[in-house]
Amino acid sequence: MKIAFVTIVALVAMASAMPAKKQDSYFPTNRFIVGGVPATPYEFPHIVDMRLSPYGHWCAGSIISPEWVVTAAHCSDSAMTSYTLTAGEHNITSGGVEGTEQVRQVVKIIIHPGYGSPHRYENDIALMKVAPPFDLSTIVQPVVVPDVNFAPTSIATVAGWGVLTQGGAYPDVLMKVDVPFVDDATCNANYVEYGGTAESMICYGEAGKDSCQAGGYIHC
Repeated sequence: MKIAFVTIVALVAMASAMPAKKQDSYFPTNRFIVGGVPATPYEFPHIVDMRLSPYGHWCAGSIISPEWVVTAAHCSDSAMTSYTLTAGEHNITSGGVEGTEQVRQVVKIIIHPGYGSPHRYENDIALMKVAPPFDLSTIVQPVVVPDVNFAPTSIATVAGWGVLTQGGAYPDVLMKVDVPFVDDATCNANYVEYGGTAESMICYGEAGKDSCQAGGYIHC
């Protein structure tokens, strides 16, 4: 079974991934939506396209307020001035200018102080502040953030502009995939050789559907 680790925020917002095997340092490691389908344009009005200069699309994030976006810590460790975030995006190709995009510069990054400790992928969360703030509209909206007592749903939807297969092509448009909940014992057993799971993690995934990379074990 191929299981993905996701954070609570990722369940309602976005997912990003670490690689199953070592890749060149310049290659983005978080661009995978496997077994999914194209999202309806602006179906996920909270999602932003994160670009890292000079590489282009790098990760995704979710708007939580006009000035702040939540994303993965492992996406956020480059120079602040290297990032731009675009809301109101669907087609991210060079020819995909839709007239709805709001491009913003990142002016502050806050990475969770407990990121990577004690578990390598624990607290993999960060905040990015943009300037000027996003203009909220019907297609640019904050994500609904679960409260502390959030109970996992049986199915989660993850979305992004990731490659469609391991080593495969990138989509032009935002993709989405539904993945089922996996209980802690099963998930931990599948990852025991990688150190297991942390108490703060929950698991969703199944073979052939992933927010990460097809083949091998992926930590999200």
